[in-house]
Amino acid sequence: MALANFFQKTGIKTWLAIGLFLATLILYANTFSHDFAWDDAIVITENPRVQEGISGISAHFFKYKSEQLADQYGYRPIVLSSFSIEYELFGLKATGYHVMNVIFYGLTCVFLFLALTRVFPRYSPWLPFLVAALYLVHPLHVEAVANIKSRDEIFAMMFSLLSLYYFMGYAKEKSWLKFALSLFFLTLGVLSKENAATFLAILPLAVLIQEEGTWKEKLKTLLPLPALLVIALVVLVVIPQADSLDATAYKETQDTGIFHEDKSLGNVIVAADGLNERLGTALYTLLLYLGKFLFPHPLTYYSGANQIPLVGMGNPLSLLALLIHLGAAVFSLVFFKKHKVFAFGILYYLATISVFSNIPVVLNDTMADRFQFMPSLGLCLVLVWGLGLIFKVDFSSFSWGKRDSKIPAKKPNPVFLFLLGALMLGFGLKTFSRNQAWKDNATLFETDMPNLENCARAHYHYAGILAAKLNLNPQNKALGDKVIHHFKRAAEISEHAYYARMKLGQVYMFLGRGGEAISTLQELVRTFPEQGRPKFHLGYAYFQMGKFQEAIDAFKASKAQAENRADLYFYMAQAYKNLNQPDEAILVADEGAARFPEEVNFYDLLSDLYFQKENSKEAILQIQRVFEYQPLSSDAWIKLVLLYQNFGMPQEAQNTYNEALAKGVDMSRLTPK
Repeated sequence: MALANFFQKTGIKTWLAIGLFLATLILYANTFSHDFAWDDAIVITENPRVQEGISGISAHFFKYKSEQLADQYGYRPIVLSSFSIEYELFGLKATGYHVMNVIFYGLTCVFLFLALTRVFPRYSPWLPFLVAALYLVHPLHVEAVANIKSRDEIFAMMFSLLSLYYFMGYAKEKSWLKFALSLFFLTLGVLSKENAATFLAILPLAVLIQEEGTWKEKLKTLLPLPALLVIALVVLVVIPQADSLDATAYKETQDTGIFHEDKSLGNVIVAADGLNERLGTALYTLLLYLGKFLFPHPLTYYSGANQIPLVGMGNPLSLLALLIHLGAAVFSLVFFKKHKVFAFGILYYLATISVFSNIPVVLNDTMADRFQFMPSLGLCLVLVWGLGLIFKVDFSSFSWGKRDSKIPAKKPNPVFLFLLGALMLGFGLKTFSRNQAWKDNATLFETDMPNLENCARAHYHYAGILAAKLNLNPQNKALGDKVIHHFKRAAEISEHAYYARMKLGQVYMFLGRGGEAISTLQELVRTFPEQGRPKFHLGYAYFQMGKFQEAIDAFKASKAQAENRADLYFYMAQAYKNLNQPDEAILVADEGAARFPEEVNFYDLLSDLYFQKENSKEAILQIQRVFEYQPLSSDAWIKLVLLYQNFGMPQEAQNTYNEALAKGVDMSRLTPK
C-alpha cells in the first residue's frame, strides 16, 4: 500500500517510464565494452563521409549511387548524421556508439509506453507498461541494439512512436501544433529507415479504434493525413531517384572491380522458380518470424542463402502461415469493435511486417531478427492482452493502489503476473546472454556458425576470421584445413559465392598449393566470365609459380575487362621482365605509372628496366621520380648512388650520398666508393 501511495503522489506514469529506461540500461550494459561488428563497417569504420564528422553531415542528405561500400546503405541521413556527431566525439572508439544505441533504445521503450497510453486511454497505464516491458526484454531486439549500424531500426521506431503520440494528441484536442509535430517526427522516421512509412497506416488505425467519437468525426480527423503521405513519397521516391550526383559517384568508382553478390547470397528467394516458390518461401519465413517471437532460439546474425530453403505453396508450413495470417486479418476486422486491442495489435503487425515479407518486394536478405524490431510490438500487444483474457484480467481497473477513476481498482491476477513475469525473465536472460555474441566479428561468426551450416555467407565470414589467424601462423596445418573447409563449403552451398572461391584460391597459394589454387581460380573465371578480377588472381597465381607467359595472358584478359588496379600492371611488367622482354615491360610499367603516379614501385621497376637496356639517363630519371612522393626513401637514395657508380659517375655518386646525409636519410647500408 505504501508503494502504491508513493506512485500515486509522484505520478505512476513517470515512475513506470523511468523504470523502463533504467531497465534498458541494466539489460544492455554488457554491450558497452563491445567493438564494432558486422555491418558497422558500412556506416562508421569504412564510411568516409561519416568520418568527416560534423562537417560531413550535409553530405548525408544527398543520394549517392556508386559501388563503394558506404553507398550501399540506403538513404538514411538522420542515422548517418548521428554517427557523424558521435565520430566527432568518440572517433573510432566503439564504446560511445554502443552507449548511445542503448540510450536511444531506452527512449524508444519509454515513448512506446507513452504512445500506448494515448492509443488506449480507457485502460490502466499498467497495460501499456507491461507491453513496453515485454518489448524491452525481447531477445529479437538484440541485433538492433548491439549492432550499432541497426540504429536505423531504433530511430525509425522511436520517431514513429513520437509521431503516433502527437497524432493522438491532435485527434483528441484538434491541435494543429501537435499535428505538425506528428508530421515532423514521422518525416524523421522515414529519413531514418523507409519502413517508418508503414505508420501512415498505423496513425488512422489508432484513431479508428477509439471508443469516443462517431465514424464521421474520426474520418474528419484523418483528412490531413495526405500531407503525411506526400512527405513520405518525397522522401522514399523522389530523393532516392535523384541522379545529380550519379556521374561523380560513378567516375570515382568505375573500374574498381567491385562485385556485389549481396542479393544472390542474401536472399534465397532471388533464385525462386516462379511465383509459386516466391510466395511459398515468403509465407514460410513469416511463420518462422512468429516462431522466433514465441521461442527466440537460435538467434543468428544472418539468414542468407541457403539457410532457409525454397518451398512452394504446397508446403504444409507455407499453407499454415497463409491460414494464420489470413485468419488473424479476418478476425481483427470482424471483431474490430469487440476486441479493439487484439485488432490493433494484429493489424499493426500485419502492416509493419508486410514490407519485410518479400511479397511486395524481394529484399537483400531473406529474413533477419532486426526486421521484427518494429512489427514485434503488435505481437507483444496480442500476447499480453491474450494472457489477460485467459486469466480474466480487467485492464480497465488493473492497479496496485487507488486510482483517479470511478471504476473500482482490482488487484491483478497472480497467475497472470507469474506467467508474464516468468516469460519476461526468460526473455531477459536470453537477451543478456545473446548480447555477448555481438562483442566483435570473431565472437559473432564463431558463436553463430553451428546454427548456420547451410548459409554460404556465414561460412565465408567465419573462414575470413580464421584466415587472419592463419596469416599469423601459416604452419598450423589444422587451421589451414579449417579455413579451406569453410571457403569450400560456401562455394558448395551457392554457385554465386564469388568471393569465397576467390579467397579459396588465394589461401591455396598462401599454403603453397599452387595447383589447387590455379584449378580453383580457373573455375572461378569460368563461372564469372564477365568479371576481370578473377583473371587477375589467376594471373598472379601463375606468376607466383613462375609461369610468366600464362600470367601475362591472364593479366591481359583482366585488363581488357577494365580491371583497373596497380598490382595488375606491376606484375604484368615483372612477368615481361622475367621473360627478358624489357620493351614490353616498359610499356606496361609506363601505363601503370601514368594511372597510379603515387605507386613508386613503378619507378623503381622502370629504373631497373632502363638499367638493363643500359639507358643511364632514363634509369636515373625514373628513380629520381620516387622523391616526388617519398623524398626520404632510403632505398631510392641508395639506388641512385649505385646507379651513378655503375654508370661511371663517381662525383655524382658522392654528391648524391652527401645530399642524402644532409637530408637525414639513413644511408648506413651503403659505403661510397
